Amino acid sequence: MTATTAYDNPDLTLTDCPWPITQDDRGRLVLELGEVAALSIRAGRAGEALSWFAGSAIRPTVLTRTGRTLQWVFLTQPETAMSLATRADLAYLSACSLTGRVLLPPAECDGVAIRWVIGPLPTWELPRWQHVVAATRATLAA
Repeated sequence: MTATTAYDNPDLTLTDCPWPITQDDRGRLVLELGEVAALSIRAGRAGEALSWFAGSAIRPTVLTRTGRTLQWVFLTQPETAMSLATRADLAYLSACSLTGRVLLPPAECDGVAIRWVIGPLPTWELPRWQHVVAATRATLAA
């Protein structure tokens, strides 16, 4: 991977991407969270949340992190305020908001492989935070 290549598509470059992406000292692509938010969900529950989007015009961007548990990370527009009930539901579902930085695929870190479940489109449009939270909460009723 060259220094300017974004993701696995050589036609997309870091300059094409409006996300705050940099490279770490190993040349891996790193997304600085803030303008882009990330919600980490256990894979099984995340798959259920992903199916919620199947009939909608919203296309999530999702990556996976293997480790002790398989986690999926939904990238979203900036995080919005949540009620205590919503925070409690997310905690119950073992879903959590990530802060700091996220390695972008393809990457490895301390034995954890990071890969795309659903990679970004050239339009770079991310779903709203509240849509991904609503999809995640909807799995409680399933």
